[in-house]
Amino acid sequence: MDFLNSNKLLRIFGIFLSTISLLIMIGWWLEIDFIVSPTDSVKINTAFCFLLIGVLAYLHDDNEKFKSIKKVVIALVLIVATTSLIESIKGVDLGIDTLFILNSNTQFHLMSQATAVCFTLAVFAIALLESSHKDKFSLAKTFFQLLGFISLASLISHLLSLTLEAKTDFLSTMSIITSMLFLS
Repeated sequence: MDFLNSNKLLRIFGIFLSTISLLIMIGWWLEIDFIVSPTDSVKINTAFCFLLIGVLAYLHDDNEKFKSIKKVVIALVLIVATTSLIESIKGVDLGIDTLFILNSNTQFHLMSQATAVCFTLAVFAIALLESSHKDKFSLAKTFFQLLGFISLASLISHLLSLTLEAKTDFLSTMSIITSMLFLS
């Protein structure tokens, strides 16, 4: 069946992920209560990174004309994720969390450490798949497995209703929706 073509499925997934991400970002801008929650929400920078991952999925093919665009998108995700991770670990405000929302509480918009690590793993895996590295598939698979493990651990902690005190600091603020989007 033509529908089962992997490039077509990746394009559909890219559109789905980008649409969900845009809706979340619009929810932040319009301050919709169930989207803008201090306890369990997809942060706006997380939605932005998912939007970019959706663009990468949509552009996935061997076409050379998208190669530069894909490199820029990978770099953007890596910059947002690593800057968020540095902000969280070092306790400094580098301004990455107010890219899209001005005059707000930075800590409220801070991407969780687990989320930042998952985005970093995702873009490393995607960059490997785009490269000509001889072990690219096994290395990318390892990165995706680590991402899946972290996301699944976070999802299970939500499903078992573990309190924030019972979770590790690393998983404490990854939202259930973020976990599910990574697992998709």
